[in-house]
Amino acid sequence: MSALEEDGWITTTPSVGTFVNSVPEPVPKSKDLASAVAELQATVADLSARLDALEQQR
Repeated sequence: MSALEEDGWITTTPSVGTFVNSVPEPVPKSKDLASAVAELQATVADLSARLDALEQQR
């Protein structure tokens, strides 16, 4: 318990009890990460194409 308190996860109040300061966010699943990476790749490709088009207009 002292390690959790030192890391800031819990707070102990005398005569009251121990409370969790924050709940850790769930770890994203690999499918979620893969879909996020695919979305980012598509966005980068789109931005690259738009930048190329703008540079050709000059």
